[in-house]
This record gives sequence, structure tokens and C-alpha cells, in this order.
Amino acid sequence: MNRLNICVKMLASLSFIACSLTTQALGQSGSAAPVTDVIIVYATGNVHTGPGKVDATSTPTPANENMKTVAGKLVSALTAKKISAKAVLASDVKNPDEMMKSKLIVLGSPAYFSNVSWQFKKFVDEQFMLIWRQNNRLNNHKVAAFCMAAEESSAEKVIENLKDLVINARGTWGPTMTVLGKNSPDQVKEEVDTFADALEAFIK
Repeated sequence: MNRLNICVKMLASLSFIACSLTTQALGQSGSAAPVTDVIIVYATGNVHTGPGKVDATSTPTPANENMKTVAGKLVSALTAKKISAKAVLASDVKNPDEMMKSKLIVLGSPAYFSNVSWQFKKFVDEQFMLIWRQNNRLNNHKVAAFCMAAEESSAEKVIENLKDLVINARGTWGPTMTVLGKNSPDQVKEEVDTFADALEAFIK
């Protein structure tokens, strides 16, 4: 076998390997791997159980039903509808691009004195400052929100603040949900299921 034939065979082998790797990366359909439909960015306080004073890092979030458990139930409800979803702590978001790759961003914060928690405010200050500097900002990206509070009026004020944030950042405002700390697990599930229905319709 001459050198030319050897080279041709080597090139053919390399091409086959490259095509195989590309197919694996893109998926069986040959298209890029789908992005997450919904990213839920939330903050939740730590449960205060000890005798010490309550401060900014040991906020008295309910132990059995809190922002973390509600976000998890929302992921489950959306997944049951064949909508890919994931929940991410606000403190774990390092770049707004992580959110913008989704079809829908869901913001979630507990209400403390009619405002978001300090953890969520830190996320807003850091990430939305970067978004604000972009020419199109949110560029009509769809955003929804939910809040957990002891009082409905407190949760509503948080939702209004988040709405102003999104609209001023040129986002498209969507459905909202408020969860009261006194609600039973059955009531929370009903609220989450209703919210998931609204989100499903919103992203179509």
C-alpha cells in the first residue's frame, strides 16, 4: 500500500471520529443540546434553631416549608409537564448568562419586612448591574416570580419590587405566586401546581 492510500485512509478515519464526536455533542437529532426551559433562581434563609440571636444569616425561615422546598416542588411540577427546569441558589449565580440561556427565569425570595432577603438583594445588585450595562439588558426575556411570607401584603410588595426590576431591565413580566408560611402542604402543592400551569402557558 503506497503512502497516498495510507494518508487517505488516515484522513477517512479521522473524519469518522470527528463526525462521531460531533453527533454525540449535538445529540441524535443533530441539533444542539436543548437549553433548560426554566431556571429558578431563589434565596432562602437558614432555619434559626439555637438560643442565640436572630441575625442576617440565621433568618427564621420555616423548617418544613420554605423557599428551597417550594422551588424543589416547582421543579417537580414543571418536569411532570415535560418542561426542563432547575433550581439554583441566588448566591451560586456567577454570571447573568447562566440565566439568559433559559427560556424563562423565575425569581424567588422570602419577604422580610416587605422586601427581599439580603441574600437575594446581593444577587440583584451583582447580576442585574451586569445586565443593566448591556445594550438590550434583558432583551424581552421572560421572567416570573414567587415569594414566601407570613403576610400576603408583605409578599405582594416584594412581587411589585421584582416587577419594577424586570420591567426597568426591559424584561417581559409573567405569572407570579405568593406562598404564606401558615399554608398547609396541600395548599402549597395546589399553589405550586397552579403556578406551574401558568408558567407552561407563558413560555409557549
